[in-house]
Amino acid sequence: MVATQLGVQKISGITLYAVQERKHYEPLPDIEIFVDAE
Repeated sequence: MVATQLGVQKISGITLYAVQERKHYEPLPDIEIFVDAE
């Protein structure tokens, strides 16, 4: 992932797939992160 701007960013739509089990899991809940210039 690449942040397009500084500040609070919302991440949504992340899903998991276990290759060995060939199983999809429920999407992760939306999260917010803070992106700083450092």
